[in-house]
Amino acid sequence: MGLTLDGAPTRRVFRVIEVLFTAILVLLALGAVTVIALIRVDHLQLEPALSGSMRPAFQPGDLVVAKETSTSSLHVGDVIAFYPPGDTASPYMHRIVSLTPTSTGPKITTKGDANNVADPWGAVTLTSPSTYRLVTVVPKLGFVSVWAHDLAASRRALILIGSGLLLVAVAASSLRHPRSATGDRNDAAVGLKAEVTQ
Repeated sequence: MGLTLDGAPTRRVFRVIEVLFTAILVLLALGAVTVIALIRVDHLQLEPALSGSMRPAFQPGDLVVAKETSTSSLHVGDVIAFYPPGDTASPYMHRIVSLTPTSTGPKITTKGDANNVADPWGAVTLTSPSTYRLVTVVPKLGFVSVWAHDLAASRRALILIGSGLLLVAVAASSLRHPRSATGDRNDAAVGLKAEVTQ
């Protein structure tokens, strides 16, 4: 004797799947809200590591978390995010290897931990009152950030995601209200009877 869609065990399975799906969505939403709140409150910046110049501190694909701090509080050994002269495409995150205070801001030289020599642009003066300094690294989570960025840049991917979410919503709705063939026939009979007696 096989199980049918209107059997109690099957309905329980559908209910468990629905509860698990809802719990996952709630956890993802809470996680996103928590991350956004931390970014706003603690002035954090999240960036994926794209090169191996800072090995072993962090690897390509790691998520680098930096916090906004006073530029005047920086020291030799701090890892900071900055734009080299003439390059505004993406910030570098390298270690300060020398620092000299000046009237316009600290003059620094930087180097990637995996590199044998200091960065080729030489000394840079940090004129901004605040700078982002490395606080922690989340291994491999940077791949998610890069993947999400690539998806956002692709209209086709957004359409596919929207279609997938729509299908999930339809499936969840059908799981919530499973109807048997017998129930449909009964509903039709009731409707017919009501129509006849009016």
